[in-house]
Amino acid sequence: LGYYLIKDDQGSVLDPLTGELLTPGDDGYRSAALNQLNQASELTNLTGNDSPSTNWLIEDLKEDELIAPYVQVIDNHRLNTFFSFDDANPGGFSHFKNLGVNSYGVDVNFDGKPADYKDLMIALTFPEL
Repeated sequence: LGYYLIKDDQGSVLDPLTGELLTPGDDGYRSAALNQLNQASELTNLTGNDSPSTNWLIEDLKEDELIAPYVQVIDNHRLNTFFSFDDANPGGFSHFKNLGVNSYGVDVNFDGKPADYKDLMIALTFPEL
């Protein structure tokens, strides 16, 4: 699980090589989104170690930054990356489902089975300012 910086609610990312904005589905989107310059540093490579509940304290996120999640799954020795923006995923398949305020479920299946969005459940809580 990780988070990357986006520029708008459509999921646009800044291509670090050209300075152009790329939208989900554009060639190069995956590479740009996963580039170190677009990673929300404290929110990269989060793992739950098969625990039913894991907590992280994040202190470096800036108030005006927009972030979006992605998950990476290894299947048959192949790394698959799934984004919360459907057009960024192979076949435009939805792997994230909103379950409420700051909560979502993730489905990592890509074998044609109906999605249940229970492979990973994520709930974010923020301290009062």
